[in-house]
Amino acid sequence: MALEIVIKKIILFLALGITFFGNNFLTIYVISETLDREKKEQLLAGHENIFDEIRLKARELEDSSDWVNAEKLRIQILSLIKQRYGLNHPDTAQSLVDLALVYQELFEYKKAESLYKQSLDIYKRFFDSDTPFTATSLNNLACLYTELGEYKKAEPLYVEALEINKKFFGLNHPATAKSLNNLASLYRKLGKYEKAEPLHIEALEINKKFFGLNHPDTATSLINLGSLYHELGMYEKAEPLYKQSLEIRKNLLGLNHPATGNSLNNLAVLYEYLGEYEKAELLHIESLEIRKNVLGLNHPATATSLINLGRLYTGVGEYEKAEPLYIEALEINKKVFGLNHPNTSKSLNHLGTLYGYLGEYKKAAPLYKQALEIRKKVLGLNHPYTAISLSNLSILYHKLGMYEKAEPLYIEALEINKKVLGLNHPNTVIVLNNLGLLYEDLGEYEKSNKFLKDSVISNLNFIKRVVPFLSLSNRIKFTDNYGFNDKIFINLDKNIRNKELALFSQINTKGLLEEIEKKQSQLKFLPGPQKEIADQLKIINQYIANSHNDQNKIQDLIRDRESLEKELYRVMPKLKTRIVNIEELIKVMPSDSILIEYVRYYPYVNGGWNSPRYMALVLDPSKNDFNNGLIAISLEEGDALTWVR
Repeated sequence: MALEIVIKKIILFLALGITFFGNNFLTIYVISETLDREKKEQLLAGHENIFDEIRLKARELEDSSDWVNAEKLRIQILSLIKQRYGLNHPDTAQSLVDLALVYQELFEYKKAESLYKQSLDIYKRFFDSDTPFTATSLNNLACLYTELGEYKKAEPLYVEALEINKKFFGLNHPATAKSLNNLASLYRKLGKYEKAEPLHIEALEINKKFFGLNHPDTATSLINLGSLYHELGMYEKAEPLYKQSLEIRKNLLGLNHPATGNSLNNLAVLYEYLGEYEKAELLHIESLEIRKNVLGLNHPATATSLINLGRLYTGVGEYEKAEPLYIEALEINKKVFGLNHPNTSKSLNHLGTLYGYLGEYKKAAPLYKQALEIRKKVLGLNHPYTAISLSNLSILYHKLGMYEKAEPLYIEALEINKKVLGLNHPNTVIVLNNLGLLYEDLGEYEKSNKFLKDSVISNLNFIKRVVPFLSLSNRIKFTDNYGFNDKIFINLDKNIRNKELALFSQINTKGLLEEIEKKQSQLKFLPGPQKEIADQLKIINQYIANSHNDQNKIQDLIRDRESLEKELYRVMPKLKTRIVNIEELIKVMPSDSILIEYVRYYPYVNGGWNSPRYMALVLDPSKNDFNNGLIAISLEEGDALTWVR
């Protein structure tokens, strides 16, 4: 009975000229034919044409991001609506929402929050039970809190909106998908990945079924799921989702659209993590230009692009390019959000990292500490970003020789990463490695060996999972990016086990690359979809061989080849590869043989990376123990060979 009353009120609501928009789709209700025609005409009478014209003009201003003039019109519309329907009417509630959305774009968050709350209160009082209008208001308020980093306030609102949409529309409706996506994105921000994944997958399936692949909502679901896998270090799963989302948005929305800019940004960050820096830089710059042009210079999304481009330049050692980008981003985030916001903490953290690389520790320390305090307060103690801040501060203390301060922070960061991200995530690997190096500096070699060995094994498992899906030309770049820490090679004389770890890492990294390539070469010509792609690759390789000196054509063909290679490796059966211990290797080596592994490494001395050096690791299986059977030879140009036992 209560539901019938609600439906009647919604019918009346629509008769008054109100159209309900959900997740960028129009939900059509059949207006009751039994509604008194004369009364309906009276309700719709007035200055409807004027209302429509003003609304249309407001939408045009919003579409062109002219928020200042859009605000003026929305205030005018709200005033007229209040005069016509009074304060406690759904049309007034919708006008409050429209104005609140403008204030949100203008970063006037307190005004937006007040209007969202008024709107929610009107809907709850007008309708006897929860309706889609209530769910939309709950969602709007939750989105505002999410943007402000007030995640604890947002979660119950998203949950309530989801329950209403499930009850009203059912499980397979875009409104439900939108609620699922929003709640999943919040869980992702909170580091609750195990809760986020099933919700993102469910939302994607609903949108694909309801809209098909070529729809903005499907693109949003694809990028959200891709972001989850990206944060979990599952780069091989993230890339195809990002690419698919980008293509949909380019086709439907065009290049100069904020959503397209978001897709470019995410793909750029992924390529950066994969060591494909040239691709990443081009996409970062393109995303930044779109955001500057469409959203303006002082928008949080623009700040995000500045940070990401700065991080890329930091990673490749172009520090002078990175610093002004970080500073500009920090100023934007402080102005828009204030100090206690995740975006501001991100700016502080990256600027601190830059100063750490430059050896300007007095500048780095307060930035790291400030970022950590914000993250503890806003994100909580068990969040991956809190772990990053703990790790960065511990690295700083480690460099300064303040080992007693560094150790507990490393341990705390490690526990968070193991719990939230798992052992085989790059963030966990970094902390394991750094903790191992700390114990080595303290002379606690047994502890050091344990953490360093764990870091190598976790890193190899990460490489083993990601490498099979990369193009051949990018595999060595990737393994170099996530390779064994070069600091180990400096300390081979201090810790005997480091020689074993160095050889263990080298033979397994090279061995995995060779084994993966060999198995994929065997599989690609078997019957099935992989054979068709393999035949296309064969043709492209012939074209490359015959292109001679046409460099532009060769580069285009190489890009096509890389895309096809990735497509090929995704349709192949999953490979089974294994990590080999040195003891197993010794058993199969002839007693009169030796194994030589050549290594190039960059020594880290006095807070900086020096020019590359070379070393040979020599394994003699005829010796009874590693101490005598494994030798490290420094290969310095112009010097006599130095043997390190």
